[in-house]
Amino acid sequence: MYTETIRILTKLGMLTEQNLNMVSIKGVFCVETASALHGLSTADPYPLTIYTLGDTKKIEGVHLIGISSLDGIETETLENGLVVTTKLQTVVDLIRFDCYEEFVFQSIDSYLDNYSEESLRERCKDYGVEEKLQYFLDNMQDFYDDFSC
Repeated sequence: MYTETIRILTKLGMLTEQNLNMVSIKGVFCVETASALHGLSTADPYPLTIYTLGDTKKIEGVHLIGISSLDGIETETLENGLVVTTKLQTVVDLIRFDCYEEFVFQSIDSYLDNYSEESLRERCKDYGVEEKLQYFLDNMQDFYDDFSC
């Protein structure tokens, strides 16, 4: 269940001919890239963030997160064929990787529009980030009050 990254990067116009020969990875779009693809936040999906089981060599415009296994990481295939972390996994990843707070607030808010807080709390507990989640939940209203000024 992997995305052929070369094909996707080429299709999106984000892979230059110069580094085409260096790239041979498979992965799953995650974190800010997945948040943008799911429409959970206004995060810029570029540079692309990808979980990969392979080499984490440097590639311009791509942030590779090396993992030993996809066990426990929830993924899905979007209608356009891109393999991404699920909305729930994406929100939890944004929290656990201490991503830009604006995108975390937006993603939590968007997620809770359609899914239960309980499912989010349970998944955050699995990753040991329930206190971080609570911070965002406690400060959600303040974030939007400050944001709207």
